[in-house]
Amino acid sequence: KLPMKLGSKVSINPVGKELLFFSLPLLGVSMLLMIISWTDTLMLGYFKTSDIVGLYNAASPLAHFTNVPIGAMLFLYAPIISGLYAQNLLPELRRNYIIITKWSFSVTLPIILIFILFPEIVLSTLFGANYIVASQALRILSIGFIIVNLLGPNGTTLMVIGETRFLMWASMAAAGTNIALNVALIPPLGIVGASIATAVSLALHCIIRHIKVHSLLKVNPLTKNLLKPAIIAVSLIFAIYLSVGYFLNVTFWMLPIIFVLFYTLYFMVMLFSRSFDREDIDMFIAIEQKVGIDTTPLRKILRRFL
Repeated sequence: KLPMKLGSKVSINPVGKELLFFSLPLLGVSMLLMIISWTDTLMLGYFKTSDIVGLYNAASPLAHFTNVPIGAMLFLYAPIISGLYAQNLLPELRRNYIIITKWSFSVTLPIILIFILFPEIVLSTLFGANYIVASQALRILSIGFIIVNLLGPNGTTLMVIGETRFLMWASMAAAGTNIALNVALIPPLGIVGASIATAVSLALHCIIRHIKVHSLLKVNPLTKNLLKPAIIAVSLIFAIYLSVGYFLNVTFWMLPIIFVLFYTLYFMVMLFSRSFDREDIDMFIAIEQKVGIDTTPLRKILRRFL
């Protein structure tokens, strides 16, 4: 005998139904993000040659690498804000959002500046002199990722508070924009057009999600303690770049020194502009508890500049 007659109603657990409605939009988001990631490469292959695709595929992964720091920090951030949202501790949630944005942006900005200021050296050293042609694409993509990192973990935050359907619609808008811009810009501009299309669609995607997060949670990561050191440090770094570029011919072997200099300068500007908060020290304590790395010396330095 069949355990159940054909046509009989199947009862669905309310929890399972809720989980299904939560998860299905995320599946759509994943598919749409794949479209955004691959459209530029596929359309370059359609409109241009395989050589052009190869040049672009040198610049694109490097630019996407700048998104690694915030991705790594999300492993700490997601469970923390899940607990805070469940307890309706929205002020604490806002503070954590601001802190994670400040630190991910601070870690990422010097890397992005290296890609913007020295793309020819980076590409020629890693892939060969023939790839210098892709330097403008690397610059444009890196600028797009400045906006992505500047606005913080809005996607993860929306997922945690259950706004998965909105995430799907935002991803759909970004994917549509990406396809339209690639079709319009690749034929006349080649890899520069593909990089503009990707940078604009990624920035638009992030801005849409940021507006939603701000409307729901009243959180704004663009605080004085993020913008002040960033503006000062970028101004100093560009001044150094213009000075050094005038007197010296920068080579790849100088990049590690410049890289360390950028990080040191940015950290010093953050210290002396008093851009650290007590919440930053709490974050280091949380990292110490999770990872087991002793952050006591760094916390002592930060306390002197609060």
